[in-house]
Amino acid sequence: MSSERAGYNRTVTDLDPRATYQRRLAACQVEEAGLAARDARISAARLITFGIGAGLVWLVLRQQLAWGWLALPLAAFLALVLIHDGVIRARRRLARIVAWYERGVARIEDRWIGLGESGARFRADAHLFAADLDLFGDGSLFQLVNTAQTRAGEEMLAGWL
Repeated sequence: MSSERAGYNRTVTDLDPRATYQRRLAACQVEEAGLAARDARISAARLITFGIGAGLVWLVLRQQLAWGWLALPLAAFLALVLIHDGVIRARRRLARIVAWYERGVARIEDRWIGLGESGARFRADAHLFAADLDLFGDGSLFQLVNTAQTRAGEEMLAGWL
């Protein structure tokens, strides 16, 4: 096994969390821009296909074409809808990843206060020292360390705190 494969040949930027997050954030933003362009192209293709289909329907209703001519634009439109759905899902997923890295960079740069879930709903005024430790609320420990993506994850973290 080579030293590179074992992870021994790392650079300083590999060990710098800010540089790693910013590099990954930039890569995701480039990918997101590519998906946005693809989304726009597919939207335009859907609109054009729909227009062609509508024109063919008009010709069929005027009895200048047979009904069979509608199969091609219909199939193309349905295929574009399915492809577009995949692109939209990928963009949403990538938007969540971008937000994850942006929040990570903000945490590293100590700009995290007010970002993300504050955990105020978990505040228990009856707890002996929760208010003193600033466990929940804006600028709290919960807000600093919370990277949970689900409500169940946030509830588990709140329980641990």
